[in-house]
Amino acid sequence: MSSRVIRILWVKVRTDPKNGGGLRLNFPISLNVLLELLDCFGDIAAVLGVFTRPGPASQRFTVRTLKELFAMLTELVASVADKEPYDLAEVSDGNVLVSIRVR
Repeated sequence: MSSRVIRILWVKVRTDPKNGGGLRLNFPISLNVLLELLDCFGDIAAVLGVFTRPGPASQRFTVRTLKELFAMLTELVASVADKEPYDLAEVSDGNVLVSIRVR
């Protein structure tokens, strides 16, 4: 049994929230699953680095850069998941409301 708390990144998109109508979209994303996916993608990038030739020095985006990017994203998502539930962002522009919450 896992002792980790299940954290969910809840993304809500609503159009025309003032009148109660419009489109409502909810995207629940499990942060634990997202962390595992990022970790797996980092491992895949490491394996790709073994089987690919190093590119020219002028190449900006390499497999090693991709691996480091996944490592940084993993740390970022882990830091978001460690805290208690909170609202990450809430943005409204005219008839569109987007809110991102960590629960």
